[in-house]
Formats: sequence, structure tokens, C-alpha cells
Amino acid sequence: MINVKEAYANALKHLKELVGDYECDLEEIELSLDSKLWIVTLSYYEKKPQIDSTGLVKVLKKFAKTIRVSSEDGSFFSMKNARIY
Repeated sequence: MINVKEAYANALKHLKELVGDYECDLEEIELSLDSKLWIVTLSYYEKKPQIDSTGLVKVLKKFAKTIRVSSEDGSFFSMKNARIY
């Protein structure tokens, strides 16, 4: 079984391969009830800020993904949009 640090590293690697090379924050991490999956929620900001309607403030969108990786070997299982607030 992989440990929590390995689960985080694998989830981050999978997110970057699938979505892009974003700087991510760890929001949540937990082992599933049956101990078969690590469930990792990562958040990141879009790379290109948008100018709001006044043209003065840059608005960044924050996204989050929940990635499930195998607790046995860290292999990818699934990725879904997540709500963090």
C-alpha cells in the first residue's frame, strides 16, 4: 500500500498530465472506506487572468479536481470536478 505522500504525488502527477502544468494546492486527502483508493482534492488557478468589466481588476478563476488513485500502486482511477467552498 502506498502512503499518503505517495498518493498526493501520484494525484498531482496525473492532474498535470491530464489538465496542464498548474501550481496546485492540496485541499483534502483521505483513504476510502474500503482502503482501495486515495481520494485527493487539488485546486489551482487558471493561468491567464481576465480583466473585469471595469478594466481595472484582474479576475482569476479557481478550479478544483478530485482525483482517485489506487492505494496499491498509485495508478489513476478517476478525476472529477470538485467544489471546495
